[in-house]
Amino acid sequence: MIVSNKEKENWIGQLVTLDGKMARIVGRKLTHPHIIEIRGPGNVEFSWQAVKRIMEKGGHFKSQ
Repeated sequence: MIVSNKEKENWIGQLVTLDGKMARIVGRKLTHPHIIEIRGPGNVEFSWQAVKRIMEKGGHFKSQ
């Protein structure tokens, strides 16, 4: 599954959830972006392909 630069640009900074808590996608230039909790210590690295699959299903990320 290929992820375009345009898709990456669209997802960076978007509000998503990480384990049910509000989070954002960061790291457009990284090979593996991070999902970071807005108010908490949560920070998980995903592949862009995983981000694409999860964003297509609503943007609900899980750390485990």
